[in-house]
Amino acid sequence: MISDRALIKKVAFHSIVGASNFFIKNAPIVIVACADTRSSLKFNGQEYYLVDVAIAFQQMMLAAWNRGVGSCWLAAFDEGLLKKLLDLPEHFRIVGLSPFGYPEDKNLYSKIISFVAKSAKRKERSEVILMIN
Repeated sequence: MISDRALIKKVAFHSIVGASNFFIKNAPIVIVACADTRSSLKFNGQEYYLVDVAIAFQQMMLAAWNRGVGSCWLAAFDEGLLKKLLDLPEHFRIVGLSPFGYPEDKNLYSKIISFVAKSAKRKERSEVILMIN
């Protein structure tokens, strides 16, 4: 968990697409969800740290929202730069990060991001859900 204002501002600009995460610069805290790959189980030829961390992080976000605290899963970051900035060991992987705080009313930037993020080419439910009868 990061609560240092200066460090949050640095994290906000370590994204893949320029400064696309700059909106988190004023968040009260940012949580960086990491996995120690040395402790990861492996089943069916796949490392489970991604699944484990994703489940835990999502549950944290849902619990926070239940208390009125907003969050936003972010995956657009440069992991190498962020690991260096946070002085994380080489065997750690960053799965995601999120600002946590009380949501503000949407400003122009958040309205634009919401508009851009929507897809006009949504797949049909039958294309993404396998129904077994």
